[in-house]
Amino acid sequence: MLLQLTVIVILVSINAFFAGSEMALISLNETKLRFLAESGNRKARLLEKLRKNTSRFLATIQIGVTLAGFLASAFASESFARLLVDASLTAGLSLNPDVLKTVSMVIVTCILSLFTLIFGELVPKRVALHHADTLALLVARPLYACSILFAPFVALLSASTNIVVRLFGIKKSEAGQNVTEADIRLMVDAGGNSGTIENEEQEMIHNIFEFNDRQVVELMTHRSDVVAISSDITVDEVFQLASEGHFSRYPVYHENLDNIIGVMHIKDLFNFYGKEAHFNLGSIMRPPYFIPFSKPADDLFREMKLAKNHMAIVLDEYGGMLGLVTMEDLIEDVMGRIYDEHDEEELVIQNCEVDTYLINGIITIEEVNDELDLVLPEDEYETIGGFVIGLLGRIPEDGENIQVSYRNLTFTVEDVQDKRIKALKLHIGPLPEEAPLPERNQREDL
Repeated sequence: MLLQLTVIVILVSINAFFAGSEMALISLNETKLRFLAESGNRKARLLEKLRKNTSRFLATIQIGVTLAGFLASAFASESFARLLVDASLTAGLSLNPDVLKTVSMVIVTCILSLFTLIFGELVPKRVALHHADTLALLVARPLYACSILFAPFVALLSASTNIVVRLFGIKKSEAGQNVTEADIRLMVDAGGNSGTIENEEQEMIHNIFEFNDRQVVELMTHRSDVVAISSDITVDEVFQLASEGHFSRYPVYHENLDNIIGVMHIKDLFNFYGKEAHFNLGSIMRPPYFIPFSKPADDLFREMKLAKNHMAIVLDEYGGMLGLVTMEDLIEDVMGRIYDEHDEEELVIQNCEVDTYLINGIITIEEVNDELDLVLPEDEYETIGGFVIGLLGRIPEDGENIQVSYRNLTFTVEDVQDKRIKALKLHIGPLPEEAPLPERNQREDL
């Protein structure tokens, strides 16, 4: 009896070894594994070899699990079923011996299956999931030895599998799939939900993917907000602008903003410090960098980095100035708003009452939707202020506080300057209940 139990425990332990090894290698930190392998860790190198040939690794695991399970089931059925039959007959159970043997084998198989499932599958996999790195290094050598030992069987299984797979029209090269952007986003969200990834890091990673889909027109400073200088500016005016302004670069125009002729850097003004009489704006102007409004943001970022350019003039389809975009604008789209010692933190979205928010009128509808979990349309208008003007059908007067509703949302204009809504208040009301469907008449008129 003791011998039989010992054999069963050994076979279930072998099953547990292969099941735990499979989970450990699947859950292994690939970056850490690569670092250990490059550092000269032999076990890590063996694991890399196993992971590179996934079909061989999985076939080795499957052979080990199947072999251990088959032997355990056969041995237990033969040994313990006979003991159970003898015990039943001794107890005086009057059943046909063949029926009694069949029932005994079913009982023994069920008990063994439960025992194997718990101690040969679930427990080792749970342990391997929580200690994947440590356990993977422990099983590296014996598992690699098994892969060599089972090589003939693995080759036979792989060939048979490939033949069957081809019948379904799947080529061998198509078996593996590259990790997609959606997969990475799902992993990032899972890490954020579990606390492994901070909220700021989660948002930054999502911003990186969205950055590739943006055009510069979405990130630029509109021409109505651009601070530019005229080509005929006086030396006193330019030094006053340098002392009072908060920018390091200014576009220079001739006659109007649609004729940008250069960019002036504040640092270049120091060449005329104490030599104001010799001031010549043209001598310190740098050539402007023009780009179309449809240019992808990621392409512009690479170009500006290579050219060491920090400001680009955005042109519309007619060649007029639409706005400008800086390197800081591009970085802020990924990293978030960057403030320096001269910047005043602007109101963006502030919760002032229950379900009521004070919102900067120039922020985008996309930002409002993301922050407040709304579904405002983003097709016709860029900013939330423009959206409210569209609802009103006119531009509010300075100092006018007017309300307008959209579904369960109520917008109140708080501040209007230069024909633009600078601030507004948004109240989110309860969603209207759906009206009950009318009951269908039992009798239809003919």
